[in-house]
This record gives sequence, structure tokens and C-alpha cells, in this order.
Amino acid sequence: MGLEKENLFHKLDLQIREPEFDKHFMIAFEGNTKIECEIYNRAIQSILEKEGFRLFHQIGCTPDGQNEPGYHAWEVWINTDRDSLINLLPKIDAKVEELKEEYGIK
Repeated sequence: MGLEKENLFHKLDLQIREPEFDKHFMIAFEGNTKIECEIYNRAIQSILEKEGFRLFHQIGCTPDGQNEPGYHAWEVWINTDRDSLINLLPKIDAKVEELKEEYGIK
């Protein structure tokens, strides 16, 4: 079972999106599988909430696609800056690794 899950999971490139128009800073990614999206969504939400950020999950795949493959972004509804979010990326990566173990992915 672990091997099947491993084939459904690849490390994703997290991007910091600058504020524009009516959007604040965001951490975004493009997921290819449901399990990738679920793990990255959980990791990002967990770390940002621990840091005290108010969040909004932007979903570009489908309106009800909480963990569906496609575009996902976590908008930070509090004053922050690019460097502060970049500094959180290693914590998010560590959380992803922790969650992979929880899901039985090596």
C-alpha cells in the first residue's frame, strides 16, 4: 500500500504570492493528486495557524475542491511580509514530512 501512495505523492514547489488588487500575501501550490493536496493543505494550515495568522483557503480547482488536484493558495489575512512567509517554508516542509509518515508514505 505504501508504494501505491508514494506514486501519488511528489514534493511540490510552494510559492509566495505578492499582494495584488484585493488579495493579501499567499502561499500557493499546484497539486497533482488528492493526497498531495491534502498533505500540503494540512501542513500549511497547521503552521500558519500556529503562527497566529488568519487564513483563507483559495481554491482554483473547483468550488468544493478542498483537496482536489489543482491550484491551492492560503491567503494570510493579517499584516506580514514576504520574508516572514519564506522563513516559515522549512517548518511547512517539516510538517509535510511528518504528515507523509502519518499517511504511510516514505
